Amino acid sequence: MKVAIVTGLCIERDAISDSVVEQRRALLGAGHEVMVYAHVGSALGPGEVVETADAWWMWSHPDYAAADLVILHHGIHYDLFNALLLGHPRAALVVHFHNITPPELLSGASARAATDGLDQLAIASRAHGAWCDSRHNAEVLVANADIDMADIRVLPLSVPGACEASCDAKPGGRCGFVSVGRLVEAKGYRELIGAYASLPENVRDAHPLRIIGRRMDSSAAHPEELVAHAAGLGVQEHVSVEVDLPAAERDAAYRNSLVFVTASHHEGFCVPVIEALAAGCRVVATEVGALPETVGGMGQVVPLGEADAFAGALLASLDEGSAPDDATVHRYMQTFSPESFARRTLFEAEAALVRGTGRTMAEVRGDRVEFAEKQAALLSVLACPRCRAGLSVEGAVEVAGAIAAADLTCPRDGRVGTIRDFRPGFLPRNLSDDSELGSGGFVQRADLGIDVTYVGEWQEVPEGRLCEGNSSETAVFSCAPSGFGLSFLGHDWSGQVHVGVEGGPTWTLDLHRSEPAEVVFESGDLGPGMHRVSISATGQLPEGSQGAQVVLSGIRRSVPPEDLRAPGLGLVNRGNPYPDRFPDLVATMPPDGLALDCGGGDRRYGDPRVFNLEYMDYELPDLYGDGLALPFADDSFDLVQSQAVLEHVPDPQRAVDEIVRILKPGGLAYFEIAFMQPLHAVPSHFMNVTPHGIEYLCRNLEVIEKGEFGGLAET
Repeated sequence: MKVAIVTGLCIERDAISDSVVEQRRALLGAGHEVMVYAHVGSALGPGEVVETADAWWMWSHPDYAAADLVILHHGIHYDLFNALLLGHPRAALVVHFHNITPPELLSGASARAATDGLDQLAIASRAHGAWCDSRHNAEVLVANADIDMADIRVLPLSVPGACEASCDAKPGGRCGFVSVGRLVEAKGYRELIGAYASLPENVRDAHPLRIIGRRMDSSAAHPEELVAHAAGLGVQEHVSVEVDLPAAERDAAYRNSLVFVTASHHEGFCVPVIEALAAGCRVVATEVGALPETVGGMGQVVPLGEADAFAGALLASLDEGSAPDDATVHRYMQTFSPESFARRTLFEAEAALVRGTGRTMAEVRGDRVEFAEKQAALLSVLACPRCRAGLSVEGAVEVAGAIAAADLTCPRDGRVGTIRDFRPGFLPRNLSDDSELGSGGFVQRADLGIDVTYVGEWQEVPEGRLCEGNSSETAVFSCAPSGFGLSFLGHDWSGQVHVGVEGGPTWTLDLHRSEPAEVVFESGDLGPGMHRVSISATGQLPEGSQGAQVVLSGIRRSVPPEDLRAPGLGLVNRGNPYPDRFPDLVATMPPDGLALDCGGGDRRYGDPRVFNLEYMDYELPDLYGDGLALPFADDSFDLVQSQAVLEHVPDPQRAVDEIVRILKPGGLAYFEIAFMQPLHAVPSHFMNVTPHGIEYLCRNLEVIEKGEFGGLAET
């Protein structure tokens, strides 16, 4: 594919620029064509970057116009980012947001620049997707743009040397504290020196404090101010402020120091934490911004402003027992290796291309708002299926204004239902299947068209996604620690698949079945962090198989709560066609009316006023319940449809009476039922009914129209 990377600056020794260079390297290494557009691009050579500050001119540049994917980096206000306002004729647009220091921590021109940068983020919602270096940066993006967290992917930065961690370095020969970063007030060096000054003198004698920074990144007078501050506290002999230290000497400072410490008031990622851990340092940091997630449990975090607690953490870090386990740190460092960054970049780039140029993030968020309104209308008419009492929603997990998970309780009968994956359920399986997982995750069905990236020739088929089984054909998705489940359609032409977790276990599955049957696989717990999972055809024919096909029919995966995605709203039908009359019947409802497709199967009508209740565990229904005990209050619906359902229930009279109960006065019911249709849906085809029989079942309704359709040739 052709990729355009857009940034403000691409210069030496700049964090965002380093990310751009690494991203470009990863994409080129995979065989993609890449051109970088920047106001200043001195970190790249001729032919690798186009320097311009004119978004209109860039929009007309041949390479930009031909791009399949445009990645717009942001961490400071710059004119080229306004290309989002112009759109793109063909490319998927992704915003890669890094970090903006809060304006309240700055002054003068720097504060104004930060405010302008945050204001400019509002147009990020015009992109089709977003990437961030940390969960904290994602939260900043959500707060400043019309975007939901579920649309943002977190791509930890590449930190050179992370994989060459010297975590096995022992404290012998190491001493002192080191802090690396920009020499500005927001980094909290005054507080750090104050906490250090409160340590016992013998500790300071053994463990000096080194503060290392670059003058070009710093406030002009701040290095000298810090030296004076240390002198004022009487610790000038133990504190050094070192400016423009060569990289080799800075790295040596990490290796020779026992503890890395930062008292920063804000961090969007903090590369020095990773550099220090890789060099074998222990870590003490303030509990702000992205620092807790960057430290990742490998060190101590202390609330900002608690000087005594910070000094105590410095003392505690000198104890040998405070050192994290070497092997654990080493595994953690793999997250930030260039190889890991390249894999994640390629995965997200390909996923962005799969999602394509459909709805922007703002439009998708609008869909979620509409879904939340639809769900609220549904919840307003729910009632206990046993006693018809109103229900309480308890333990709700809310995502984008909708309830993703909760318990539904009756004042008399207790817990009678749940909400899982945004859908209420009142059946025994809903009550027994908690779906709430450890490690802060929830089970959700993956959307095979959105959440999965495909390599090779995969076709969309009614059963899911099909490939012929070439060894290059792979499907990739991500999941949280609690793992995933897969379902395949096995048949006489099925082959084998490898299922692999990046950096983890692998499995080989034989999908061949002599008769069509579902093949289910469960991974079990995968351990901390997000995981990348691949499903790869092997090209091998199992014994007796006619082919090597793979039919992927479903993925259930654990996701963090903030990544749960509400169901869609558009028309999707994998079951029976809707009756020809149904659109006209829906049109007769008032604008605020409600309709129930009672037992509609695996389909969604596309009108937010129409709800599908199902007994079967299909993907598309709005809720799950029993047609013989509908979980709705009396007089709830303007329209109820029952299409080819009554022949499949053991008590059709009770099913009709339930529909009569939930109809509003003057409401309309529409029934279709088998008359001469042969036995089907075994073993739950209980009876057929004559025209006189259906009229008898509906004797408590005013019958305004009746008839037959079809004939013997169609039965």
